Amino acid sequence: MKKLIVMLIALLCLMPLNIWAAGSITVSTTNLNITNGSSATFKITANNAAGRVEITSSNPGVASVSSSSLFLDMQSGTITVRGLSVGSTTIKVYSADVTTYDDENISGRTQVINVNVKEPVYYSTNNELKSISVDGYELEKIDEHNYKLSVNNDVSSINVNAEAVDDKARVTGIGAHTLDIGENQIEVLVTSESGNVNRITLTVLRKDGYYLEDLQELLKDNSINDVDIILENDTKILPNNLNDIKESGKLVRFNYYNENKEVIYSWIVDGKKITDTNEFLTSVEIVSPSKEVLKLSNYASGLQVNINNLNQIPSGISLKLNVKNYYEDNSKVNLYSVDLQSNKLDEKSKELAVANGMIELSDIKDSKYLLTMSQIGIESGTNSTSGIIWMIISLCEFGVILAFVVALTIKKKSK
Repeated sequence: MKKLIVMLIALLCLMPLNIWAAGSITVSTTNLNITNGSSATFKITANNAAGRVEITSSNPGVASVSSSSLFLDMQSGTITVRGLSVGSTTIKVYSADVTTYDDENISGRTQVINVNVKEPVYYSTNNELKSISVDGYELEKIDEHNYKLSVNNDVSSINVNAEAVDDKARVTGIGAHTLDIGENQIEVLVTSESGNVNRITLTVLRKDGYYLEDLQELLKDNSINDVDIILENDTKILPNNLNDIKESGKLVRFNYYNENKEVIYSWIVDGKKITDTNEFLTSVEIVSPSKEVLKLSNYASGLQVNINNLNQIPSGISLKLNVKNYYEDNSKVNLYSVDLQSNKLDEKSKELAVANGMIELSDIKDSKYLLTMSQIGIESGTNSTSGIIWMIISLCEFGVILAFVVALTIKKKSK
């Protein structure tokens, strides 16, 4: 019995494999949905068979086929169906003359594919921006894709509004945006229905403080008594600025900072004290004394202050200078005006006190000053103590010379 089973298995193994595979003609799909004007494909496969198949459309005006017949031999062929008008049709794949590898005639069999041709869907490509705005502010337009805005230091967020020309377009990037100090970039995207993106960049500068352009608004704010304004190197205070301060009666500090956000100098305008309102340039230099100033002061150590202003500083305005790197708090410093044309120094203030690293100058009428802890002789333009010493030395030298001349004269006469 076992020998019989083994013989049957061996016999089966020796038999051709294709006798177990039935031959057929198959199609890859039975339904096609096509947009009018476009096309789709399907495959016809001869499985363990060979022969000719015919392909026809029941309504050629709705959809056409790329080939009316194919000869297949254990292979696949691709047919393209193109939509010509809206409607329905059927594609028939007819086995005209097909035989399997088992010599079975399978001609006359039909495969059917249902085709539905639809109207094309058109998506709008319009991604144009209709409007963009920020609540409470007026934007400055740079070009079609860029806008800018400047806000005060105390503004920590803004609300952006934008609308597209096309209702079908999608707008993103609108709503509330938090602002950091400095430059912030906000992107508003207008995406068309078809997916095209229009990028709008809004550059928002959140100031690190208040500037001259903010002065009038701050003076009108009744909740603020003292106003601090950041100076740029070439800031000019105009008559209308001073008139506004005078009318407000407020105290305004115009501060110039270094890169470390440290006040280098500060012009203090008291609206209750100011009289003149002529414009002035705020630029100030604090430097080591020049050779000419050193010579005038008999080389007294100190600081030279250059006030780069063409007009006289209005009365009622004082100037605070940062001198913490030169003088300690509670130090007493003398102030001299410098006139290089007449080659003289003029004492303006004695024993000005240094407080919190700052020293304050008032009644500023000149363009150059010298700050020094030395007492300088005004008339001679030299240090008073040094002047006395040099005078004594000079008198002694003169006495010695005079005595030598007299002795020489007497000696000649005795001969």
